[in-house]
Amino acid sequence: MYDLSDKELTAVQQLNADYRQAHLVQKIKSTGEICILADENGPFLMQDSENDDEGHSATLLPVWCHPRLAEAFVQGQNLSGLEVKTVPLSVFNDSWRPFLTQEQILIALLPLPNSDFNVMEGAEFCASCLN
Repeated sequence: MYDLSDKELTAVQQLNADYRQAHLVQKIKSTGEICILADENGPFLMQDSENDDEGHSATLLPVWCHPRLAEAFVQGQNLSGLEVKTVPLSVFNDSWRPFLTQEQILIALLPLPNSDFNVMEGAEFCASCLN
């Protein structure tokens, strides 16, 4: 895991969704790790607030590149009972990606409280982080 100073944390939090996506992918490529939130029931998932043309909302797995960013999300959303878990990118790609694809769970890229974020399919996300 890399060091994330308070100044860098604030700077990342001020980036728009596209720049946060680029930051996330770059950091995951360099560290080989992904941060997620989980509780005793498994990974934390969100429901997209927007519906598709058929009225369905997507299920999202939020990911971050540093535990402090995930913790900031928990605090900003007033969530409780969640812990930050670090998952090696290789494990995520080999074990998680097939399940996420099968269940049509999308990846929420470095979401922050009260801010837009980008979304990717699991295979697309893994490909961008591994190349």
